[in-house]
Amino acid sequence: MIPPFTPASEADFRLNLRSALLQSWRSIVCGVLFGCAPAWQTAQLNLSDTLKESDALSSSSAGRHGFAPYLVVVEFALALTLLTGAGLVIHSSGKLSPRGSRFRQDHILTFFLPSPTTALPLPN
Repeated sequence: MIPPFTPASEADFRLNLRSALLQSWRSIVCGVLFGCAPAWQTAQLNLSDTLKESDALSSSSAGRHGFAPYLVVVEFALALTLLTGAGLVIHSSGKLSPRGSRFRQDHILTFFLPSPTTALPLPN
């Protein structure tokens, strides 16, 4: 949609209402679908028996929640990976700062690209 040789700042971006409504609808449907599964699973529990249990790791509940420890390990591994990546990004951005750069800054060529002052018309 952008004419050739047009700087990105000259492009006129507008919100498409149909696309925004579609994405909103998709978000609501996903929220309802993924929210109904745990609610349905919880509705199947007998609350009086659950409250009467004295041991949280009894044989009846261990079979139902056997994957929980693995989920915690995966969540911890993903969080650790995310923190490591964030630390590397911060470290790299510190190295790229002007005072930490390793190239000479006095021999840099800069120029100005003139652009029209009015917005270019979009093609039909």
